[in-house]
Amino acid sequence: IHTGSFSDALAAARSQARLLLILIPSQKPGQKASVDKEALEAFLSQNVSNMANRKARKNGSTKTGSFYLWSALPGSPEASMAMKRVKLSLTNSKGAKRPILAAVYVGNVMDPYGRAKFVPKLLAQHHSSPPPAADMMAAWMNAL
Repeated sequence: IHTGSFSDALAAARSQARLLLILIPSQKPGQKASVDKEALEAFLSQNVSNMANRKARKNGSTKTGSFYLWSALPGSPEASMAMKRVKLSLTNSKGAKRPILAAVYVGNVMDPYGRAKFVPKLLAQHHSSPPPAADMMAAWMNAL
């Protein structure tokens, strides 16, 4: 799992031809949030790690995995920027906070000055009500 800036995560996922899997917990550490704990345990599990490192192509021409895992602290500037750029929300339709689990494709576009710019495109977002267990998260990743 990688932390740091969202821009660095986009660049790394694009350079390795991987999908970016984002996890942003709903509450800061130390606050009562069992759903965050469940989501983090699943995100850190061996099943998810194996799925993320599985080769993306069957012919074996690539040495990288299928997913680049990135997480940020809730309320941090990086989490806020990721939520804005990918258009994610921490609340469900009933107003309850829940962790964000999203798969993003990193596109590459040229700005008016001819510089490459990474554009995140949301492929899928898990509803996280309740958060998936490790085996269900791996199956969700496999379905992508």
